[in-house]
Amino acid sequence: MPRKKSKQSVPEFTHTQPVLGDLRSDDPNTLLRTHKKLQDAVETVLNEAPAGQVLLDLSDCNEIDPGGLLLTMYAVDQLLEREELTPWFRSRGAVHKYIRKNLDHLVEAPSKRGAGPSDEFLLRHIESREAMVADLNAYASGLRKASLGTDREVAIWETQVGELSTNSFQHGAALEDEPDTSVPAISMVAGRAYKDKSRVEMGVLDFGASIPRVIEKAAPEETKRGDGRLIAHALKRGVTSKTVPENQGSGLFGVVNAVKENDGRLLLLSGNGLACVKNGRISSRNLKSFQRQPALQGTLAIIILNLH
Repeated sequence: MPRKKSKQSVPEFTHTQPVLGDLRSDDPNTLLRTHKKLQDAVETVLNEAPAGQVLLDLSDCNEIDPGGLLLTMYAVDQLLEREELTPWFRSRGAVHKYIRKNLDHLVEAPSKRGAGPSDEFLLRHIESREAMVADLNAYASGLRKASLGTDREVAIWETQVGELSTNSFQHGAALEDEPDTSVPAISMVAGRAYKDKSRVEMGVLDFGASIPRVIEKAAPEETKRGDGRLIAHALKRGVTSKTVPENQGSGLFGVVNAVKENDGRLLLLSGNGLACVKNGRISSRNLKSFQRQPALQGTLAIIILNLH
């Protein structure tokens, strides 16, 4: 993706679109605020700039987390669907360094990618369960070496993030009518550990079928109650668990239990619904569409676990 470099001339932008405020996703309200401001920016750009170089101005952003980064990439992907548009970023300070570092990692050849610094799981595409498991193993090793968590804490986190990403692969491919559901439409992953907060966050974004569109086949009685209810139904025992290789075990129900025991958080934004596990409780809500499309085409899963 094009972005400003110190030795490059700045292009003439046909449109500059400010995105005001921080881009965080660590609780339902901040996640929805972040998503709405980015979607409002996308809608404005598509309406006012049919072609040319477009600048997303994030200069007012002082904080961005992995989920916020993934929602930003989701917005950029929407702009790239219009071939005549070329999106650029402007940001500053720590946010600029974070975005730049993650974008540099994203465009590197897969063979050159690594886990990054011990506290960061830099932005990348994941195309199989095996690749996800290998990358998680490398990142978990870095967390242990940096003493960001005990072996047991890191092992629990690794297992549940693996569970979450596996479900993402299944939902991503479920509407493709292919027998091999291990191949997602596309998945993008980013994560970060916060030593000062003693917690680690990981976000998984897929652009395939949403959780509600998959679950409604198995629970048609819940469909009329909205997408939020369907996501909450997916968190029940036995709904998403399947006997498959690698780190798949008890499905999203197992992730929910681990989050409750850890006093962590799980957020699932998918279709026109949002579900959250927080303070040991599950809540859900139905959302309005953006631009006559689902609130999110695909699924964004964010898991936050404490490393005591």
